[in-house]
Amino acid sequence: STSQQDSAPPFVFRSLDLNQRRQDGLRDWDLSSPEARYDLSSRTVRARRPTAVLYKNDQPSFRISADLATALNDGEMVILEGQVQLQQLNDPTVLIRGDRLVWKPAQSRMVMDQNPEALDASLRLTANRLTLIQTSNTLRFDGQTKLLRWTEGRQPEVEPDTDIVASNGTWNLETGDLGVRGPVRALRNKDLEITASALQGNTQQGFLDLIQPVRLEQLDGDINAGTTRWDLAEQRLTSDAPFQGQRQDAAATGQGFVIDETSTTVIIPRACHLRQPGETLTAHRCSWNWVSNRV
Repeated sequence: STSQQDSAPPFVFRSLDLNQRRQDGLRDWDLSSPEARYDLSSRTVRARRPTAVLYKNDQPSFRISADLATALNDGEMVILEGQVQLQQLNDPTVLIRGDRLVWKPAQSRMVMDQNPEALDASLRLTANRLTLIQTSNTLRFDGQTKLLRWTEGRQPEVEPDTDIVASNGTWNLETGDLGVRGPVRALRNKDLEITASALQGNTQQGFLDLIQPVRLEQLDGDINAGTTRWDLAEQRLTSDAPFQGQRQDAAATGQGFVIDETSTTVIIPRACHLRQPGETLTAHRCSWNWVSNRV
């Protein structure tokens, strides 16, 4: 009877294994736990130290671990808590972690809303909330977003080379495509500050497109430019749009530019025009080393 069911103690399972398949018969997800309790009246499972595997096209795509899992209404919603880790199993291997994950299997969505962050070999991304859309392997981030990047690979004990602050966006974990709303502010090696209206790029290919208007400020000089590609691996910024530059009492204009950080050189490939008090220089192409001041 109902009264007997309500008062019945929960079932206690040792070494619990749950398996879910899609309507077409392909594997959807597996969940295991060394100990779990099932309450008949509320149809709730509480599992300790759970681990789970998510499948895409019948192949393992993510592994999940946490301290505690609560499955409501026979798995309609699963809440994972305490050192939650969501590890991508395919290349590139991205790790998503935080303190709380809400998973709705029917919607193929997972929301990390407590101290969320995403990590790969060279990047750390933090936001107010991370949402994994399983059908497309897209990570959506909401609120103020911070992207930290290390040129020589991510090392927690070493300060990152690049610090970017922006807003909402998406990151496709399969293709590497990244799109971030602005305003964008980036600090490079603590001496180059960049602002842009938005950001697009690809983390696997190692480039970011700074969407116009773009402003670059370094030491006592600045450049106002159009859309600029930032090649993080080559440490180079390139633009084909007209620009205006200013440093102390000197000014420069041209059709596009290349900033090579490794050689501390700015190259103006077309329509170069330099101006300072009493002197002007016009050329098809010119370059300037901002350390030696040689033009």
